[in-house]
Amino acid sequence: MSQAGKTLGFLVAFLALIAGVAFYFLTAGPEAPLPGFSRSDSRLVSEGAFDPRSVEAIEVATSGTSMRLKYNGPRWEVATKGGYPSKDGFADELIQRLTQARVLYERPTAQDDLRRFGLQSVTEPSSSAARISLRDEADEPLLDIRIGNQMSLPGGSDVETLAAVPAQRRIVVLDQSFDFTWAPSAWLQPLDLNLSPDDVVRVEMGTQTAEPQQEFERREERGWIIPTPSGEEAVESQS
Repeated sequence: MSQAGKTLGFLVAFLALIAGVAFYFLTAGPEAPLPGFSRSDSRLVSEGAFDPRSVEAIEVATSGTSMRLKYNGPRWEVATKGGYPSKDGFADELIQRLTQARVLYERPTAQDDLRRFGLQSVTEPSSSAARISLRDEADEPLLDIRIGNQMSLPGGSDVETLAAVPAQRRIVVLDQSFDFTWAPSAWLQPLDLNLSPDDVVRVEMGTQTAEPQQEFERREERGWIIPTPSGEEAVESQS
């Protein structure tokens, strides 16, 4: 073989080696940060799938609690708490993160995979997921997803979230953080009565439809007291 032929052969082999190394780092590096996952870089909610403004209700459930939010323009209410106002911005922020999330990595899934990643149904006590369902005016699901653990992967965003989309039979890694507290009490708007403690002279405790179960009154000379059924007054313990 001539010298030119040897040089050409060496060059071809060298280029093949470079291509092989590049393929390795593309597939074994950022392409597969978790076994069985492949790079996606697609949107969780495809463009045009639904208008975020069409979300009229949000259902949230974990293995230990559940709640339903309902949009009653211009505010969101916690329907499962008697329609009490939801904290300003919480529901809108959740919708925004879900509809803007991008899928960094994904893998097809089976029920065993869901359990292995803690993404099984929230009806199972061992589930560590939160089921989020965005629903339209007819109470039909627009998106049903199980939010799992947060993580930080090489080459990813600052915080990624593991999630499952059961209807699509896939597990995904999202580029969004879902650092919400799912307990219903955390979603209730704080009550601001704009009162000074010195203005309060009587407190009744009970339900809206029954007589007060407990009453407290304040006497200027004695402080807070508890009226008794016999009409006598007992000084409230300060211990």
